[in-house]
Order: sequence, then C-alpha cells, then structure tokens
Amino acid sequence: APVDNMVTRLTVSGMYEPPLGRLGKGLNETVMQGVADTTVKELAEAIAKRLDAAVSAQAKKQTGT
Repeated sequence: APVDNMVTRLTVSGMYEPPLGRLGKGLNETVMQGVADTTVKELAEAIAKRLDAAVSAQAKKQTGT
C-alpha cells in the first residue's frame, strides 16, 4: 500500500499450525518462530531490491543514460 511518493508498505499475513502436537508447539516457540521471522524479513528485502532496481532502470530509460 502506498504510504507516500517514496514509501510503500508491504504486509504479509499467514497462519500456521505446527505439526507434532505439543512437541511441535514447543519447537515452534523456541526455534521456528525465529526462522519464520527471518524468512519474511529476507523476502521483504529481496522484493525491495527488485523494486529499487526496476525504478532505477526505468529512470535511466527515461533520461537516456
């Protein structure tokens, strides 16, 4: 969603039910939540890099440089 001319907000939402009952819930709380957080952060950073590259390429195209 656009925030202003230079900022766009990306929202990622999901639901997850850990497997393995109580064991899975415990693993999720101690390990997997951090993995999920890191994965989402890396996804957002990768999207931002691609958008920056696209904007830069478009700007170069328009200016002819």
